[in-house]
Amino acid sequence: MTPPAIPSGPAPTGGGGAPKGGPGAAPPPPRLIDVQGLWRRQWLRTAGEEDATTEVWWIQAGPLHVDLRLPADLPRRETGRPGVRGLADLPAADLRRLARAEGFAGITTVERGVCTWTRRVNWRGPLDGPDVGALFFEGDALIERGVFADYAELWRREAPGARPPLRAMQLRRADGQAAVLAQAGEIFMLGRGAPGALAANAPLADRLDRALDQRHRGALRRLFDQEFCIGRITPAGGVIARSTNPLRVGARAFDADVFEADAVRLTAMDFEGAAREDVWLRVPVAEPCP
Repeated sequence: MTPPAIPSGPAPTGGGGAPKGGPGAAPPPPRLIDVQGLWRRQWLRTAGEEDATTEVWWIQAGPLHVDLRLPADLPRRETGRPGVRGLADLPAADLRRLARAEGFAGITTVERGVCTWTRRVNWRGPLDGPDVGALFFEGDALIERGVFADYAELWRREAPGARPPLRAMQLRRADGQAAVLAQAGEIFMLGRGAPGALAANAPLADRLDRALDQRHRGALRRLFDQEFCIGRITPAGGVIARSTNPLRVGARAFDADVFEADAVRLTAMDFEGAAREDVWLRVPVAEPCP
């Protein structure tokens, strides 16, 4: 299946900023309502470095967010290696590159222009510190500056994010895994994983190195029992366009009526490449997703 195209380029001017006051007045700080929709990052700047090649997407739908960050050198499905059925068939170097991706999902709060992303699930596992950024608009661009880390990011709202529906739900699997599924127009983003990974004793890359060195297949299965992806909702369902598991590109992630269905069913691929479909329970946003 050919994966659906994901929109690119800046949104039209005039619709992205927070409301402004009278002549010469500084715009008020952004609120949560002002950052709703689908965003794409244009660049990240840190001390002495700039990254404009990592593919970064963010959906904010109500208080829920999903964020996906894929470096340009990640392995892709199109590599066409014979005999590759699952991640277990990829060389160790490719698995290590996948561990450099980023994905997270959870709850967002904004107070006086300071945004806090509280992660329920995180691809890399434990955090270095709170994820907090000061936000302000420059025209139709959203600038984010780190509060506890030295960085700046420029975001632009993608046009489909301005069209309904804009919605999201928090989910829990029977084994305790958590997920957030968000939709902005025809685009969806999904993040799922084990909340306990946030309390792991090392980031994903280090735990992966240890599992590879020990040839511990069970540990590898657990490390990659998570996924962050973006795609398009079609009459056939949500079709994945980009994912932390490149072998899932073109796969159906869920049925088209997932937001209306009583039972939420999400597809997945295990480490060996076997497909499965799991039933997930909706979790009220006010409750933590354990």
